[in-house]
Amino acid sequence: MTAAITAPIGYLLHLADNALVLGQRNAEWCAHGPVLEEDIALANVSLDLIGQARLLYQHAATVQGRVQPKTRSRTSATKTISATSPCSSCRITVR
Repeated sequence: MTAAITAPIGYLLHLADNALVLGQRNAEWCAHGPVLEEDIALANVSLDLIGQARLLYQHAATVQGRVQPKTRSRTSATKTISATSPCSSCRITVR
């Protein structure tokens, strides 16, 4: 037996807001720590929190019916993405 469980929109937005703000606040401390490993770990935690916030915002939009859930297909075509880095411009191929 499978049951679809949907959280209230207010609760999802509350969790997403908390994760986003905490991720941004942690990112402000990046490059201010005494040890390089701690800085890198804090940056990774910040990125994880911002990713959680993005996921929760997308889920809240899906629950509200504003966005259709995305399905991944294994037979997607190869696409080229242009990415600009601070030092140069490069082309990245994603499969």
